Amino acid sequence: MKTSSGERALFDTNVLVYAANSSAPYHQSARELRDRAVAGDFAACVTPQVLLEYVAVVTSAKRVAAPVGADEAWAAAARIASVFEVLDQGPDLVADLAAQGQALGIKGPQVFDLAIALTALGAGVHTIYTYDSSVFSNVPGITAREP
Repeated sequence: MKTSSGERALFDTNVLVYAANSSAPYHQSARELRDRAVAGDFAACVTPQVLLEYVAVVTSAKRVAAPVGADEAWAAAARIASVFEVLDQGPDLVADLAAQGQALGIKGPQVFDLAIALTALGAGVHTIYTYDSSVFSNVPGITAREP
């Protein structure tokens, strides 16, 4: 996605999940942002991890009120990957995670958001659209924006 300054922007998992789920609290704003990206208004990107998290969340009754079947979830992930640029995580991701995770005091499930942020930075992407900026806002070089 191109932001107003012309940068690409990455979609976090929660934006894609809310966009797909009409009963989600942020459905309208997430859907509008996703639809603008799909229409080609800007160059949107995701990471492989975001796609995997998407499938995991939308198929889990513990995570969404109306989970979808695996076939539907994988088909949706494939559609996202066909429209959004899928960033390469690179061979140094684990080493970078260890260094940055220690420096920032990241632990537990926050490691996953740090991996997304570091993958974005490695591809020159500095903006992440998310509804949970708790990790992203602490990563130097990343700007977290709510749709």
